[in-house]
Amino acid sequence: MADGKIVGGSLPDLIAKVSEWSHGNITAEVVPTPLNIGGPDLIEKKPPFIFFTGHKDFVLTPREVQNLQDYVEMGGLIWGDNALAGRGSRFDVAFRREMKRVVPDLDKKFEPVKMDDPIFTKSWYAITSLPTGMNYYAEPMEHLDIDGKIAILYTPNDYSDMLSMRILRATPKSRQRIGAEPTHPPAYLGDVPA
Repeated sequence: MADGKIVGGSLPDLIAKVSEWSHGNITAEVVPTPLNIGGPDLIEKKPPFIFFTGHKDFVLTPREVQNLQDYVEMGGLIWGDNALAGRGSRFDVAFRREMKRVVPDLDKKFEPVKMDDPIFTKSWYAITSLPTGMNYYAEPMEHLDIDGKIAILYTPNDYSDMLSMRILRATPKSRQRIGAEPTHPPAYLGDVPA
């Protein structure tokens, strides 16, 4: 979803990569559809995560803020990806501002996700460095926690455009650049198909 419009490539391409990286252990068919976060769908459907991306400033309604608060309190995850890679873009400013409304604790600030976090260590492949995004931005992934668990994950590097542009399929070097392919796979996974 970008600026309120469905972008067909990024989510299906992400799911295809997850299936490939997991050797088919994780599969899904994705038909991206907008989710009305201001209505009952968010709480009734309880998706494991929701995905925000865009180029523009946005402001959530009070109902959307309340629904998102309830959603993350139930264990849901909000993943935001800045489609204008880098700090200070309209989306970057808006996402940080609006997510602070969702997690309004004044003591909580967006913090970098450490490389020893399970996001990196519990993956199919050891991720030892942060993948660069579009235009080779390499700013750290950031998060806001609730009770010690990541509630909001923010990737300011525009990973979604990289997926929709199918950079992952370009060359082994470009795939390795974004951490999508190990230099040598773990032994317990066996050979990785080419």
